[in-house]
Amino acid sequence: PGLRFLALPLAYAFHAGLGLFFLCRAEGLPLRQLATRLAPGAHGRSLAWGVAFLGLAVTAVVAVALLSGPLLRPSQSPQRELVELVTSLGGLKTMLPVVFTLAILAPCFEETMFRGCLLPWLGKRIGWAWALVASSLCFGAMHLQPAGLPTLSTLGFVLGLAFLRTRNLLTSILVHGLWNGAVFALLRVILA
Repeated sequence: PGLRFLALPLAYAFHAGLGLFFLCRAEGLPLRQLATRLAPGAHGRSLAWGVAFLGLAVTAVVAVALLSGPLLRPSQSPQRELVELVTSLGGLKTMLPVVFTLAILAPCFEETMFRGCLLPWLGKRIGWAWALVASSLCFGAMHLQPAGLPTLSTLGFVLGLAFLRTRNLLTSILVHGLWNGAVFALLRVILA
């Protein structure tokens, strides 16, 4: 029980590691070459674009949440699992591994899978507009929160736009990491 706070980070690290291993095998590349392919060139400009796309993400997700909110029952909170996690955390020792997982590990892995691999793969087969929509819906569905599908898919759409604009995965990783970190911090403040 004293190590329960490590369950999420360790489980996510295991799954992300396994996913990256299979991805590298499928692509026939070592992890370093895959990372270079997904985040080419100078990163300063790509990261600066991240700030603009974070503003777009906030605006778009809030708009979709306001539009879809009346359609949801009160018991269908899209952030129920996160709220339970945040309220169960005690001090800094238990919070840091969870924040690391939510703000760094998850964005790196999820962006590699959805914007780095799925979006380009679909784009070559069904066109970039449809690929953006499909990968966004897959991203939303992957979170297994039916009530959160509209907002999570909207976030996925903006993350896809960020990647397509810069062709550098660091842009969408930055936006995703800042988003997750801000949601966690906001919930921590509200629920404290």
